Amino acid sequence: MIAWIALGAGVVLNASASLFVKAGMRGDLPLAERIFRQPWLLLGLACFGLAFICYATALAKIPITVVYPVMTGLGMAIVTTAAALWFGEGITWPLIAGMALIVAGVAVITRA
Repeated sequence: MIAWIALGAGVVLNASASLFVKAGMRGDLPLAERIFRQPWLLLGLACFGLAFICYATALAKIPITVVYPVMTGLGMAIVTTAAALWFGEGITWPLIAGMALIVAGVAVITRA
């Protein structure tokens, strides 16, 4: 049970990290300046670190053939949806169909 909670937390943290890094990289400042002036980047880095701990915890009890697809597939769905809301990135019908197929595939894998 703890491993599945860790996996869920890892998915959310990893997706959040990607979104925070994207937020921190907006603008024209050079990367070296952004690291010190954009708290989003530091928050993203912290989330990546916590996501790694959760991922490793999940891998201790759940097969990697389940953990990896869940982490990447569900993370992609979260990032795509949040990027549309937060950054105004477009979502097309083919993208929605592809995400649905990936999420369905992850559901099949977790039941195998």
